[in-house]
Amino acid sequence: MEKNIENKEKKIPAYLRYWGLKKNPFALAPDPDMMYMSKQHQECLLRLKFTVVSGKGGALIISENAGDGKTTLLKKFMETIKEDVGTEVNIAFLDHPTLSVNEMLAEIARQFGVEGIDVTNKISILNSMKEKLKELKDNGYKNIVIIDEGQMLANNPEMLQELRILMNLVHQGEFLLSFILSGQKPLEPAIRNMPEFWQRLPVRFFLRNLDYFDTKKLIQHRIKVAGGEAEKIFSETAYKGIYNFSEGTPRVILSIADLALVIGHSMYSKKIDFAEISQAAGDMNKGGESYHYFKYLEDETVDKLEEEKIKCPFCQTFIEKDLIYCPNCNSLVNKEEGKKMYKCDNCGMLNLEGQMFCSFCGNLLLKMCPQCGFHNPVGRNICEGCGYLFHNDGESENLLKQFKNSIRTNFPEYLNVSTIIHMFPNEEPLLLVKPKLTIKGFSPKFTYLDENGQQLKNFVCAFILTTGGFSFLGKKDSFNIPFHQIEKVDSTIDKNSKFIAKIKNSEKRILFTLPFKEGQKSQLIITLNKYLNGLKEVL
Repeated sequence: MEKNIENKEKKIPAYLRYWGLKKNPFALAPDPDMMYMSKQHQECLLRLKFTVVSGKGGALIISENAGDGKTTLLKKFMETIKEDVGTEVNIAFLDHPTLSVNEMLAEIARQFGVEGIDVTNKISILNSMKEKLKELKDNGYKNIVIIDEGQMLANNPEMLQELRILMNLVHQGEFLLSFILSGQKPLEPAIRNMPEFWQRLPVRFFLRNLDYFDTKKLIQHRIKVAGGEAEKIFSETAYKGIYNFSEGTPRVILSIADLALVIGHSMYSKKIDFAEISQAAGDMNKGGESYHYFKYLEDETVDKLEEEKIKCPFCQTFIEKDLIYCPNCNSLVNKEEGKKMYKCDNCGMLNLEGQMFCSFCGNLLLKMCPQCGFHNPVGRNICEGCGYLFHNDGESENLLKQFKNSIRTNFPEYLNVSTIIHMFPNEEPLLLVKPKLTIKGFSPKFTYLDENGQQLKNFVCAFILTTGGFSFLGKKDSFNIPFHQIEKVDSTIDKNSKFIAKIKNSEKRILFTLPFKEGQKSQLIITLNKYLNGLKEVL
């Protein structure tokens, strides 16, 4: 039992192990060690330290939006201020300012070490606190009060007045404490309307959302601190997608990047790219497919059920009994002679026949389909993504060749895909239909319907056909579906006919319009269904 407990304490989720990470790089809980110090965060931290060292009395931090990094910055300040002032520091930190006046003052006094507080007697609290602060100051301490989530006090002028009065505690011509007030935009007008308080906060800083450069650097920094290599995990397209969706809000950046890692793991992606960010953005906006959540829960269940361990003879770490290499020290611990070995595509290490996961790096033993880029388990002869035969007689290759030739022959005016090639590293773009205004309205237009015919998504888009599937790219939304998830393609029978893509094993449907002539519409349906039926036969 002790072995299992020791191992579980070191265990991290399977999706993080898949990307080679040693901890979660995108956890939302404030963590100064993970914080990326952009130029504005560096400037803000410097001003807070100036407030304390110079004895200016008070500082005000206002953020443009929730999630801009105020709390993490305050934690960073609390961790590093001592080395800057050169003396001992006492800090009273409150991040739940929705207390009564007496409760607030009593909590600040308690954190400074005042004992025997009578919460019902404000005069007693203030006198006891002042005596304690004088004692601490005489002993060389710097005393700091930090109020976070200050926007909760925007409609509480009585509390703001009490905090202002607290700043007036002076001894021998010097402030007994430094005061830092932090909050979102609603706090600013509330303080401005109290000139006597506004003037007591001479050091001010206004945090904004990150630009694209800092968004990218934030992701790269956290990946590095978590033990990974960002250039092997996120593509340039992924960074742009995250920035566009989050608008530079750090908390949203972390959320979508983390969800993209979960989705990428469930899809066994080599890299986070357009498809993964698109799916993550869709999930966070409204809803989407649920397989990646199921995969996450399934992996966590498997982890909890692991019980049989062996001890590495070199580093004494408890590891899975069938491992060949110790993941802690990389020593070879279990190589059986005469057994067939598979080489891991990810790290190049050998693994015993019959294993699904690499003993060295933990990745699923995969081989990439040369046709569509889909990653298949070792030992499978047919690609699950497109039906390509790894040891075939050319049937799968001929099917794809015929499909591509038909598209290029019948749709010559939509073959200019040079601007989107970088978005599909594992697929070949074939068609690009850009949005334009027709007599029937904007086209292409995409609609996603649930089992009851209710709209889940609806937007004007660019239509992209690749060797791997369909992509619908809108101004603020997008959707991607591979061929192996499509049952068939048909059209509606109304006057302005639309394409219908039926999803396998589901009653959900995709409707989309294209500015094609009727003959081209029929040709596209015939070409797509011929290819889809061919894939079924190969599979």
